[in-house]
Amino acid sequence: MQQKNQLQQNEMDRIRTDNIKLYEKIKFLQNYSGSNRGTAAGPGDDTEARYSAQYEQKLDPFTHFNKKVNFASIKKSTSALK
Repeated sequence: MQQKNQLQQNEMDRIRTDNIKLYEKIKFLQNYSGSNRGTAAGPGDDTEARYSAQYEQKLDPFTHFNKKVNFASIKKSTSALK
């Protein structure tokens, strides 16, 4: 059961990462063509806003640095426990 949950969580993380990459490509193409049009999504659809926030967070150097430091400290503490 736990393994199945972990597999599903990994799949969700992969899909989220793919969606953010796709959003990045869409933004690039919109800027490249000089178009600032929105997507075909309706006014009640917050999909673009959600991935926009995640994309902007990915670009934030402070967030990236904090994640790297946290990962390094976890890795260091894990190896110290062994």
